Amino acid sequence: MSVVDPLASTYNTTQSNSNQPTTADEIQEQFLTMLMAQIQYQDPLDPMENTEFTAQLAQINTVSQLQGVNENLTYLQLYMASINNSQSVNFIGKEVIAAGNSVHLDENAGGNIRYSLGADAAKVSISIYDANGKLINTLYKGSQTSGPQTVYWDGTDSNGNALAEGNYTFKVYPVDLNDDAVDVTTMLTGVVDGITFENGVTYLTVDDQNVAIGDVIEIGDNVAGTSTKDYLAMIGKEVTASSEQTYYDGDNQPRLFYSLGSDAENVSVKVYDTEGNLVKTIDCGKRIAGTQYCDWDGTDESGTEVAAGTYLFKVSASDSDGRSVNSQSLVNGTVDSITYDAEKNAYAVIGQLLIPVDDIIEIKDSGSSSFRAVADFIKDVGSMAVRAAPLFL
Repeated sequence: MSVVDPLASTYNTTQSNSNQPTTADEIQEQFLTMLMAQIQYQDPLDPMENTEFTAQLAQINTVSQLQGVNENLTYLQLYMASINNSQSVNFIGKEVIAAGNSVHLDENAGGNIRYSLGADAAKVSISIYDANGKLINTLYKGSQTSGPQTVYWDGTDSNGNALAEGNYTFKVYPVDLNDDAVDVTTMLTGVVDGITFENGVTYLTVDDQNVAIGDVIEIGDNVAGTSTKDYLAMIGKEVTASSEQTYYDGDNQPRLFYSLGSDAENVSVKVYDTEGNLVKTIDCGKRIAGTQYCDWDGTDESGTEVAAGTYLFKVSASDSDGRSVNSQSLVNGTVDSITYDAEKNAYAVIGQLLIPVDDIIEIKDSGSSSFRAVADFIKDVGSMAVRAAPLFL
């Protein structure tokens, strides 16, 4: 005669049921059902041992307690997630820098490409791709120092055609003097305009892109006067800075700008190398108050052409009585990018010159230099008219 084990039968029936117990009460009810069936059908000649019965009660008690702990941990996880979600709202309106390789192109404004170099690079090229992964433009940059870099992209393709507003991706290829690759970390930047949640993960919405909070590197206020915001706004703009630096590239004559506090009878500009040795003295003659300049032909006192590189210049001015006139050396040009040194001091890259952003005294849209030239011309003509008026009276 075959004997059916009621305990096994009940267990198998439970296993085949798609509605598995999920709570401590359900597990306990199932255990008691199994236990009662085992007691009911036990062999009277070989009853269940008390120790076995006690062990089973202890096991169900342990399972019940563990189920309770699991439920408490779930509630705690939900509580922590709610706190994290509520705090993430504080990101909205903030300007963030995060790990990534995308750049947002604003209509008629271009975009800023950001990355950080692990070491000095002799050459840097940047490939820009559209949403389909098609190469649309390549930017070629010269040498760059290690650390954070910001390069302005005017939003055009390789043929100079303006591209549609939207998000693009980029790759940076820096090499050293031996053409060996230099480590680079690409970044994206923008203002957080929303928060979204996907599969329990919180993402910041930056220019229609989802950025994980864990990828955020730096957070700043998006308000006027914030250094990061102001520095990036300089890219592509024509600026005037207080600086004694100039660069001779071997082809073009550097224009040495300066400002005079009053009219000067005699103005001279002395050019020095970076070690402080006098290279040449330029006699600029008589100049009126305001912004002026003298051209340097790139030669020394003997007329020999100097090597390409960075030089310094200082202005000396005096009036008709020989008294000193206040003067200030200036640099004028378009900001190509923003770079930082090891101490995170920001510099504007103007041609081959690095100018501390704190030395910039005037910013205007690129292309307005012609307006300034006309304004200076009118000012010069007006001054000459005032000077010449007594001769005709």
